[in-house]
Amino acid sequence: MNFIDARSPKGIRVSQPVVDPKGAGLIYPDMPCFLRDGRSFVFLGSDGPKICYLGRKVRTRKLFEDGKRRSVVVTFDGRFAYYAEHSDRKGGSVTLFRKNLETFRSEKLFQAQGKLPGTTLPAKKFGPSTVSADNRRVATGIWLGDGKTKDAPIGIVVLDLDSGQARIVA
Repeated sequence: MNFIDARSPKGIRVSQPVVDPKGAGLIYPDMPCFLRDGRSFVFLGSDGPKICYLGRKVRTRKLFEDGKRRSVVVTFDGRFAYYAEHSDRKGGSVTLFRKNLETFRSEKLFQAQGKLPGTTLPAKKFGPSTVSADNRRVATGIWLGDGKTKDAPIGIVVLDLDSGQARIVA
C-alpha cells in the first residue's frame, strides 16, 4: 500500500517497523510510549513489547528476550519501562520491576506474596497500568469481586513504592 502520493508534503516519509499478520499497536495509545530521545518508541507486537528506533533506517529490538511480558508501562519522561512478573505458587505473588530504556538494566522495586499490602486483594492480580510523573507510585484497575458478589466493581489501586503499601482509591 502506498501512503504517499503527489499531494503529500515534501520530505514526508512512511516506515513500517514490523510486518506482522497479527498486527501491532502502541502499548496504550493514550499513554506515553516515546523514549527520552523523542525518536524511539515502545509498541506491543504479537511477540511482545519492542522498541522502534526511527532514523535513516527503521529498526526494532525486543524489549524482553522472552517476549512474554504484556503489562508494560513507559514513564512520562521516557526513561523507564515498568513491568510485573506473576507467580501462582504459594497463593500467588507479584514482583514489580523497572527497566532502564537506555542501559536495559532491570531493577526489582517491589514484591508481594499472597495479598497486596494494605489491601485484601490478591497480589498476583496487580500489574502496572500507569506510573506517576515522579516514578514513586504505580496504579492499575483491579476487579474487586470475591467470586460471590454479583456485579462486583472494578477499583483503582495505587501502590506507593516508598512505603510498599497499596490503597484502593476508587
